[in-house]
Amino acid sequence: MKRAALIAGTVIVALFAAAWLATLSPAFGDWAYAKLATRMAERPIPVLAKPGELSVLLCGTNAPLPDLHRAGACTLIAAGDDLYVVDAGLGSVRNLVMWRVLLAKVKGVFLTHFHSDHIADLGELRLQTWVAGRRTPLKVYGPPGVEDVVAGFNRAYSHDADYRTAHHGENFLPREDVDLVPVVVPMTGATAPALNANGLVVTAIRVDHGPVKPAYGFRFDYAGRSDQR
Repeated sequence: MKRAALIAGTVIVALFAAAWLATLSPAFGDWAYAKLATRMAERPIPVLAKPGELSVLLCGTNAPLPDLHRAGACTLIAAGDDLYVVDAGLGSVRNLVMWRVLLAKVKGVFLTHFHSDHIADLGELRLQTWVAGRRTPLKVYGPPGVEDVVAGFNRAYSHDADYRTAHHGENFLPREDVDLVPVVVPMTGATAPALNANGLVVTAIRVDHGPVKPAYGFRFDYAGRSDQR
């Protein structure tokens, strides 16, 4: 993890240096940026799950208090070729980007509750999945209130999306695809169905996290395997 962070930091510094040099020599800046981008693209892409497999990647395990070595709460679920994110704590999306996870394959986000350390990177997840190639609005599943959270992030990041589409063009970053879409999972008993798609069944489970009400856990069932978050 430390090595990945060091490599990522070096690349970022180099990219900024290339951008600065481009103001002095555009040809050199273009060459340097292309070389660095090519080098990053040549790094191997991890295979998280093969067809019929279910896997779990912990992209953040930190408590609310700051920790230099751990990102906020986040779990990535791979069900075959489809990816789902459970919670998006601070710094978790940076980990996914550095680990070269194919974020365009993220089909949805599940929020267990709305404490800040579980939703802080939702806007960044919105951005990075879009930049990676997501071409449909990203569904965010959660307890009642998820519609307020989603609306807030969409509004806060709306100008940013406008700028990026204006800079790169609609063909590369279609503005209509960027937004998050809330999916309220209502619950009257102890459990409730949250998703059934491509062989994956996700069940919401009521949990005690007072004074937070409601708060959910999520069970993922796929190809005879299961995981509970």
